[in-house]
Amino acid sequence: MHPGDGELHYYRHLVPLLSPHLRCHGLQAPETMSHRGFDTFEARVAAYAEDIRAVQPHGPYLLAGFSFGGYPAYGVAAALEASGEEVRMLALIDTLTVRALNAVAPLTLPPVLQLAKTFEVLDAALEAELAGLSSEGAQWERVAARARERGTVAPHFTGADLKRMWHLAGEILPPQVRTWRVPDVRARLLLFRAEGNPSLDETLGWSQDVPRERIDVVPLPGGHSGAIEPPTVSVLARYLVEKALGQT
Repeated sequence: MHPGDGELHYYRHLVPLLSPHLRCHGLQAPETMSHRGFDTFEARVAAYAEDIRAVQPHGPYLLAGFSFGGYPAYGVAAALEASGEEVRMLALIDTLTVRALNAVAPLTLPPVLQLAKTFEVLDAALEAELAGLSSEGAQWERVAARARERGTVAPHFTGADLKRMWHLAGEILPPQVRTWRVPDVRARLLLFRAEGNPSLDETLGWSQDVPRERIDVVPLPGGHSGAIEPPTVSVLARYLVEKALGQT
């Protein structure tokens, strides 16, 4: 499931490690490709569940989402279960609940700086560079260049791509989920937590919505973006494959 900007490029290192063992499909937010959209998060996950069933009519299903992508993964799991299907795996990769996220990382920065922080390139030097640029477009391009150098975005991403991503990440997707009531699911919650995550709760807040005994917490070395980047992505992929194939 796509993270908060609606894109799937984050999984470019993970999918090649999964695909020899599992058939993989990605759900990208339709707003990134068309004028299709949803008024509520509930409508979004219902449509995503229909999209999944068009490809695979019946379970068992293996669902995963990185960061914000954990929300649609969880919501789709609930929708599929409500229709009588089995969700064998529900994996959230470093997904904080909305409450936990607001507590540790409130959105107080301007959009350009917020995305720079998201892609782990924000530092004092970059802030100084951005302050010296005369146009917003040039600022987006500089952040994109730094993120490409850092490897936290795909090599083809430009400043225009980042600005479009902010429209979804800052104005559509996270605002939708703030009013979402977390439903019950029968599937166990497989929660991967980056050890560098600032949340003080080992379940990233999910124990307030899911009984603690139904949450399996798996620590991953490094920070948030590093969870799906080399070298940590190999650890993540190995665990997902083993779990999906019933080897753990």
